Amino acid sequence: MSQSHYHTPLDREWVELMKMARDAGITKEEVQDFLQKQGVSRKTSTVR
Repeated sequence: MSQSHYHTPLDREWVELMKMARDAGITKEEVQDFLQKQGVSRKTSTVR
């Protein structure tokens, strides 16, 4: 079965920022909420 997921290289600074958010106790959902409120497209920001 073929998977049609779109993968892009992760920006190292973005990864570090997400690690810092996680270490500060910020949930994935809180980050997603914030990005949505800022009008950031889900296509350009993947939070896992």
